[in-house]
This record gives sequence, structure tokens and C-alpha cells, in this order.
Amino acid sequence: MFGRKGRILLVIITFCGVFLLSYFLNQAYLRKNTATMEVVMVTKKVPPYSLLSKEDLAVMTIPQAIVPDDAVLDLEEFWQDSPYYTTDLGFGAGDLLCTEKLSSDHFTAWGKMAALTNEESMLIAINTNLVQSCANLVIPGSLVEAIVHLPAKGMEEEDQVISAIVHLPAKGMEEEDQVISCLEEPALANLLVVDKKNAQAAPIEKDSREAIPAVVVLKLHKNQQTTAKKLVYYNEKGTIYLLPVGFRSEIFAGWAVEG
Repeated sequence: MFGRKGRILLVIITFCGVFLLSYFLNQAYLRKNTATMEVVMVTKKVPPYSLLSKEDLAVMTIPQAIVPDDAVLDLEEFWQDSPYYTTDLGFGAGDLLCTEKLSSDHFTAWGKMAALTNEESMLIAINTNLVQSCANLVIPGSLVEAIVHLPAKGMEEEDQVISAIVHLPAKGMEEEDQVISCLEEPALANLLVVDKKNAQAAPIEKDSREAIPAVVVLKLHKNQQTTAKKLVYYNEKGTIYLLPVGFRSEIFAGWAVEG
């Protein structure tokens, strides 16, 4: 089909084609393995479920070939959507900042807990009857004042039977119920509601009777230990009623998503 010259020409063309292909493939390989790019790295250990700080990040230059697909390349653009929280993996010092190990959803459980650390706050849960506590007006973001009803300390049942038999006066029955408000206990004022659940700690469904009773979570500063102790005492000894007096919308946005 081809003459001698034609076959020689075909061999030369094939050789040149293979040579050029090998040359360009080698150049592409060299460029990929020698080219560098800027990426964001973590400068110190950040534990799982922690708030990520911009001060913990730095920009470094590394070979492009080892940069994973989810690596953060532009720190300023990335940080516009902050805050970010680490997931269950966390970061070690020198790790590349990869979006797979992050969550920007501060409404998640670990986001909420991390926020408490940074705000030096704590949560306390109380039982209440939401129907008696203004029902659905007690929602995340509500500022409430608590009013406590403490029943009078009656006699033990055995003592009551003995008194009835021997016709003795009802010892201790002269005591009256106590109603305590923020006038008597300033610590009961301006309590912040961040969550409410049913008695099984599950979200309360609309149009149900799960709100009787309910668990309401209040947010306190860590230095409000006295307030926390009083709320625990009143919760154990009596009934706490919550009276809404205000609202903080950013708390509702952060804690109402799951409920």
C-alpha cells in the first residue's frame, strides 16, 4: 500500500507523535508536582465541637498536587460566612483547613455548646406547666420573670391520723402557702429562655397536650450559681410559673430551628 519512502515517513511521523505526546505529558506532570498554591492551614490544635477562631488560621504555600478538593484557599472570602465549628474530627496543628471537618451551622448541638463556652454561660432546665406559664409565648428568646408557689408544709400523714384520733390540733397546719416573685427574689427576674421540650426532652408538637408539663431551658451566666441553686430548690419544692416580659430574636433564630 505504501512504498518504502512512505513507510519511512509513517515511522517518522509516528515517532514524532509519540515523542511530542510524551513531552507534553511529562511537562504536565512536572507542572502539577512543582506548581504551588496558597491554602489555609490551622496553626494550633482545635478540639472537636469547638468554635474556630480566625486567629487560629494562617495562609501557607504548598505543592498543588497535595491540595485536597475541599481545602480552603481564600481565608477572607471563607471567613465571611463565619462562625464555623469543628465536627467530630477537629484539627491538629499544621492541618489544612478543609470544609469536610467544619460546620457553619451554629444551631447544631455542638454549635450551641461551643457558644456557651465563649459566652461563659450555662444552661439549667426546669419543669413547668406551659399552660399556666403563658403557653406558647414561652419560646426560645423569651425573657421571663419567674413566680414560685411553695405549698405550706403540712403534717405527715401518720401524724394527721394520730391527731384525728386523739383530737389534737393539727400541728403545723397554720402555715400558709408562699408565693415568691422577683420583688422578694431579684434573681428570678430577666431569665432567658433558650429551649423548651416535652417531659421526654423531645420537641413539643403543635396542637398537642405535651406542653403539660414541659421542660424549659434557661440560660444563665456562670457566675449566677446562686440563681441556679434557687431555681433547683424551687423546682423541687414547689411550682415555677414563667411570665414573659420581653424577647431576644437572635436567641429564637439560633435555638428554635430544631424544635
